[in-house]
Amino acid sequence: MKDIYNKTDLSSFSNPNEVVTTHIKLDWDIDFDNQTITGSIEHILKVVVSNTSHVHFDSSKLIIQDVIVNGQAGKYTTADPHPILGTKISVLIPSDLRVAGVSFTVQFNYSLNRNASAMQWLPATATKGLQYPFLFTQSQAIHARSLMPCMDSPGIKSQYTARVTAPSWCTVLMSSLADNNSNNAYVSGSSNDGTTSNGKSVFYWTQPVPTSAYLIALAAGRLESREISARVRVWAEPEVVDAAHFEFSETELFLQAAEQLTGCPYLWHRYDILCLPPSFPYGGMENPCLTFATPTLLAGDKSLADVIAHEIAHSWTGNLVTNHTWDHFWLNEGMYRWLVSAVCSMTSYTL
Repeated sequence: MKDIYNKTDLSSFSNPNEVVTTHIKLDWDIDFDNQTITGSIEHILKVVVSNTSHVHFDSSKLIIQDVIVNGQAGKYTTADPHPILGTKISVLIPSDLRVAGVSFTVQFNYSLNRNASAMQWLPATATKGLQYPFLFTQSQAIHARSLMPCMDSPGIKSQYTARVTAPSWCTVLMSSLADNNSNNAYVSGSSNDGTTSNGKSVFYWTQPVPTSAYLIALAAGRLESREISARVRVWAEPEVVDAAHFEFSETELFLQAAEQLTGCPYLWHRYDILCLPPSFPYGGMENPCLTFATPTLLAGDKSLADVIAHEIAHSWTGNLVTNHTWDHFWLNEGMYRWLVSAVCSMTSYTL
């Protein structure tokens, strides 16, 4: 473990060479009225170097209520904010836990600043349906720290689970898999499963593949889905879901071509596409299990669907094999190029 995290990431305050996150548990409640999320994040951490006194986390404008270490009130300090990198949070590790190989938990109870850089809150007027608001996250490159206290460096990967509460009209999606032990919109296509006593819906997610913090993604809004294959589904606002289903109908062929070229099966289990509202300002984002795509790809003749091949390529070069630090993030885009070109060639698309 020590040899894996032996390079300092100058864009992160975290210290994974001494103690590192191995699993994340999220519990979030989405509040559209106040444009915020409240809840908690629990890190399961492993000590790499004995006698390490603190574990450091990245954060940005988060409102911390308290910190719990192994079930007990924890001690922590926050540094002066950096204008770009945010705020370092240092949590004291109890002396009896400072032994290499020992695991312990750190839980933050907190809420997001409504201006968190990872969050994009869209009013109803910015959606296609004009009826309900919409929320999506964009954490690449160093914005995950505004979403949660975390070790926000691409080489630090952990599994994660999530429980997300939202208004009953809302469907919640994440860059992960539905928890098969829970009723979930990702499985059923209905946003009314798991309704709580206050009339809200609860969604459960799990990501078994270790994932960088910047790839933990969330979207919430009025959505419907259409099946493309056993492992591919498209999501969109009801007004455009059929058009998105037509446009991206060859996604399974892209996946099969990438598997053939790499000799490695697609390990993320599902490849779903979320076609976002018109105000989505990016072409696409390769979030695991759930690519975010712009509706400007809906040309009506599938001529722009090669963008999906681009995002699929990142499932191998970027999401599975990731640059160690933010210093070399160009590798995420550079390494994918040969793969996406070959995928498009095999499926008769021209870049």
